[in-house]
Amino acid sequence: MLQIQMRILRVFGLSKAEMNSIIENAQTEGSPSLRLQERDGEYLVCVQASAPTQAMADEYCEKWVQKLRTRFGDACYGFEDTTLAQAALDALLKKRRLLVAADEATGRLLGNALRGLQHSEAAFDFGNQTYLNPANARRIAAPEALLKKFPGDMVQAAAGRAQSALLLANADYAAVYMPATVGQAPFVLLCSRIGAAACALSPEISDM
Repeated sequence: MLQIQMRILRVFGLSKAEMNSIIENAQTEGSPSLRLQERDGEYLVCVQASAPTQAMADEYCEKWVQKLRTRFGDACYGFEDTTLAQAALDALLKKRRLLVAADEATGRLLGNALRGLQHSEAAFDFGNQTYLNPANARRIAAPEALLKKFPGDMVQAAAGRAQSALLLANADYAAVYMPATVGQAPFVLLCSRIGAAACALSPEISDM
């Protein structure tokens, strides 16, 4: 009777094409059974190995887990039950960084993901210094000069608001989520003190 070992790798940030390429190459090289599941850009890769003994199954499975982890690179954020929210929180806590949201809608999404996780209040302010603070909330806005330079540019406007929230809260990062509008796909934007990066979401996603 064959013995079985199973592990799950969690991956975020790679495209479906990149994921499929890595999985297909691994299968060509003789990997054990690999199953890929995807939801909202997050992937679960199930590695299931079988062998005559449990020790052999464990070794075979672990060998391919490490191979795949190397190929996924930093996009592999955890294993088994580790959630993306927990992995992000762990990274913020490890580097002692503070994340804030530029508006209530974004804060609600982040708060729902982080609330209940141990020490989350040390890495996310839950709006206390931004949109829930009346004095600061009124001041969170993109600079007029930026809006004039990039008229109608929602990404630049979001970056301006994120930078404003970051400075008011004396934080390290500020986030903005923008739902889909006419002619504009939904996107998320993360701002630091040295720049900002935006990532478009699937057009099918109208609310996270």
